[in-house]
Amino acid sequence: MRDHMTTKKQSVAHATNEHNQTLVNHIIAQVTPKIKASLNCSSITKDSKDDLFQDIILKLLLNIAHFDFKQDTPIEHYINKIVKTTKADYFRRRALQNVQRQALVQEFRVNYESRTQQQNIEVIILRNELKTILNQSFERLTILERTIMTDMVNGYKPHSIAQRFNIEHKVVYTGFKEQNAKLSVIYYSGGNKM
Repeated sequence: MRDHMTTKKQSVAHATNEHNQTLVNHIIAQVTPKIKASLNCSSITKDSKDDLFQDIILKLLLNIAHFDFKQDTPIEHYINKIVKTTKADYFRRRALQNVQRQALVQEFRVNYESRTQQQNIEVIILRNELKTILNQSFERLTILERTIMTDMVNGYKPHSIAQRFNIEHKVVYTGFKEQNAKLSVIYYSGGNKM
């Protein structure tokens, strides 16, 4: 007798579940066009619309037990609330992602600029060290040799240097080679010779 009661309860529960499933399917079929119409917004992508639709249906199924069908409040009111909160969550999440993306871009921009500035600073420091070494080396040259070397370092051509001192350009070439040799001796010997 007890088994008979258990199977009867199971069959009643099964019939109730089937009835509830049919009722839920009917409700979903009726509200689907309204939900899709409410998601028809230009700022929501097609993939996001599908995700939001599934999210709304899931929330509807989870909250359908809390709906009070005996009151005068229509189910559309509940659906509108779910749609509104789901869209608000979507836009909040998207705004947060935009802020995070902009922060990430700004972080990479700052890192890039700091690296390039650091490299520029290193180049400036090396250039200043080389100028100091050259100036120390030029101190051991004669005034004419020092002037010729300074002009060559500053980018003047031998012809313009020769015109400036009113000498032949071959003299400037020869002087440049001799000064170069002197400077290399100074550089490779550590500055002790001469």
